[in-house]
Amino acid sequence: MRVETQARQNRILFTAAEDQQGNSLHSEKMTHSPLQFVAGKKDEIEAVMDIFEKGTEVIVEVVGELFPIFQVVAPVVKLALDNMESKEARFMKEQFQKIEDELGEISDELRNISNELDKTRMEEECFTIEEDLRNQFENYIEFLNVGKNFKKAKRKVFLDHFEATKGEDGLETLYQAVMEEYTFGKSILKIVMEYHKRDRRILEDFCARLIKLFFMGIISLLAYTALKGNEEDETPERWEEKMEDVEEIKRKWQGKMEAIEKKIKAVVEDCKTNFAQQAKEDTEQLLRGNKEIKSKEFTDNVLEFLKKKYYWVSWSVRVYYHSVNWFKDFRTGKNYHNITGSSHFEFSDINNVNVVVSYCVEPKIIDKSKVRQLIEEQKKDNNMVAVTQVFAESFPSCVVHAVNHHKDVYESSNFQPEYYYSGQFKNCVLCIHSD
Repeated sequence: MRVETQARQNRILFTAAEDQQGNSLHSEKMTHSPLQFVAGKKDEIEAVMDIFEKGTEVIVEVVGELFPIFQVVAPVVKLALDNMESKEARFMKEQFQKIEDELGEISDELRNISNELDKTRMEEECFTIEEDLRNQFENYIEFLNVGKNFKKAKRKVFLDHFEATKGEDGLETLYQAVMEEYTFGKSILKIVMEYHKRDRRILEDFCARLIKLFFMGIISLLAYTALKGNEEDETPERWEEKMEDVEEIKRKWQGKMEAIEKKIKAVVEDCKTNFAQQAKEDTEQLLRGNKEIKSKEFTDNVLEFLKKKYYWVSWSVRVYYHSVNWFKDFRTGKNYHNITGSSHFEFSDINNVNVVVSYCVEPKIIDKSKVRQLIEEQKKDNNMVAVTQVFAESFPSCVVHAVNHHKDVYESSNFQPEYYYSGQFKNCVLCIHSD
């Protein structure tokens, strides 16, 4: 809800600004000087930078709200060419520098997943894209910051390097890698998700850094479009032609970034929604590496792992012996445990231990007075199937787990108290939470 509210607030701000000033940078340039234009965009750029600084989850949710940063690239370039220094120009240069400073390197991440990729052109090119885009952007920043006497030389360095690194090709390659347009046939987002076993935090962090990398590349591309050509040919008419090219590129990449935003949100939502099977595999891996399963320490460790990786989910972990001794087994009977509901997975008779993990994404309040009333009405019964059926009828859409108390249940949970019932009555250990 916090992220969605922030997104709505930013949309209101940017929409209002566009309604007042118009969507076209070219049309605004006809009536405002670059300095006036940059000064008028200060609030919008501050809002964009605020999003950049809020963290990965916010950036992934509101990619479209970052577009205003593109509007000031050409005017800032013009101010630099005209050697016009002002507090507004300095402010914009500082914001561009922040984008570079906040971009975490993704090249290490790409190398980590290299063994998941076939030996294709995608693998070879992805490793060099970040370096090229970062160097393009760094040269652009150096051009903005250099003194008047070195401006011409830095302009040439930027233009030559941009062309030597194949200009827009790196952005296009990165776009294709995200959008599954490679012959490889799989989005790099899915590769990262699979490699990290659906770790949502890692995926969102990777996506946020990827978005920042795209924005660095697009800013450099817009700057190149505004700077290319001979300095001697820089007439007002020629500048207007360049601004038309800038607008065309801006529209093109805004559309591509909207497609990337949809792709990212779809992959993150898949990771968020379809977590259960991966959580089961993760738990099974923990079981294989732990000899002392039947203990409170083990349930605590499993819970700690699950709540850290799947932080948007509430979890309950329970372990108990499958068989204690022949006498207790005789007393408890065959139906000594049972669970109803869909939000759970279990591992039966691993080293003579049962492990049950249940969960809920949006837990509801459990009426504990109703639970206690049902408990008082129940007769002592060793058949846990019958016990769970009684409570399941009164608590539909809930997970109900009952275990004979002779089995010595160890339990750990991060459900809030109002959303979770756990207790022992007569000869039964009972757990209830919403499905």
